[in-house]
Amino acid sequence: MPEQTPVDRESPLWNAWVAYQQTEDYLNTLNWYGKPSQAPESTLWAAFAAGFRFGLDDRRQEP
Repeated sequence: MPEQTPVDRESPLWNAWVAYQQTEDYLNTLNWYGKPSQAPESTLWAAFAAGFRFGLDDRRQEP
């Protein structure tokens, strides 16, 4: 599974993830989860990484 592969800290994916972690949306999602755990962050990472890659693929198909 690509979401479990280490990510280069200089990659656009990693930089976007770090920026996303500073948003109100991210903090709200963690608060909504309701308890401290690694589970919400790893779940958010998997969804974020998939969405990021989908966005890249979508942009590549534009004329």
